[in-house]
Amino acid sequence: MKTRIVQTGDFVREVEISQVTALEQTYHLAFSSLLLTAKDPQSIQRNFGLVLNRDEVQVLRDLLSEALKVDRVQDESDDVQTTTRIRLIESQQAKTQATLANINKKAIASRL
Repeated sequence: MKTRIVQTGDFVREVEISQVTALEQTYHLAFSSLLLTAKDPQSIQRNFGLVLNRDEVQVLRDLLSEALKVDRVQDESDDVQTTTRIRLIESQQAKTQATLANINKKAIASRL
């Protein structure tokens, strides 16, 4: 299985995992890149590769899952903080509008 994990302008990074047929429950994980403006834009550059057994792939999967959970918790915390800030701003706006309304009433009353 191969997938593109990032494309920024002319730069492409891909990751591929494939089963090593000579070794049971063993996988090859490889990171590669392409530069679409290179002399040969189809020339894949191998950046990093390693061989992992099934247990090691599961450890990597668990690590990625845990990192995403931590990231999701941080996102949820950020959402709560943002909501709190919005409510505070809305409250301050309501107070400001009420103050301005009172000032306008007093100004109109003083003209009469």
